[in-house]
Amino acid sequence: VEDDHPLPCGVRRDDGGGREPTELAAHDAHVTRHSTHGTALALNACMTVTPHNENVRLRNSIGEFFGHFRALLTHARLGRVLIGTAIFWVCGSVMKMNFNPWGLETLGFKAEANPNTAIALLGLWLAVGVMIGSVLAGQFHRVGELYWTRRYGFLLAAAIAGLWLTDHRGVAIGVLIATGMVAGLFLIPLNAALQAESDPAKLGKTIACQNFLENLAMSVSGGLVLLAAQTQLSAPKVFLGL
Repeated sequence: VEDDHPLPCGVRRDDGGGREPTELAAHDAHVTRHSTHGTALALNACMTVTPHNENVRLRNSIGEFFGHFRALLTHARLGRVLIGTAIFWVCGSVMKMNFNPWGLETLGFKAEANPNTAIALLGLWLAVGVMIGSVLAGQFHRVGELYWTRRYGFLLAAAIAGLWLTDHRGVAIGVLIATGMVAGLFLIPLNAALQAESDPAKLGKTIACQNFLENLAMSVSGGLVLLAAQTQLSAPKVFLGL
């Protein structure tokens, strides 16, 4: 939320109260964050304590979790579904982290008064596309229908690579929305199939395993972006490599 990029010369303004807009925004963000966390803490304290169950052991829970995780990954169909959802999160995480240098260096946001806002809007347009694709997925495909998934994967790769050639804001918005739409069409059928075809009695563990793998995927994406930065790859080339 805080402004990591200094404003260009000539746009530093005083709001009449002795603080500049970026400083005021940072202060308001911290107040909002602490208020939200404090409210959540107070509400948690009001919750009814769950009765103690001596049969629940951390060691047993961990063993059951990784046992179920292994069973899912080695399943002929659900294993590929899990990997597919992880690929989605790798792509999404790399894209979001790459928006900063791409917006500043390629789309020319450095010259704007509020470059952080412009960069944040890139993520917004991508999210709008994902929402549209998610709605369309429910209209186009029945639960468990995955024969289009591979095609959506190829289209997603092509759309992300297309950002490599994009240096105009208007074109970038269109490509981001299209990329998000394909991403939604790719992800939603996978999520639906995973929840519909896994053991209903272990659905909670299935979702936990999916979240675990997706967090691993996002950690890998952070390593990929770090490697790209160390090798001094430009932001468009990161999209192409992804």
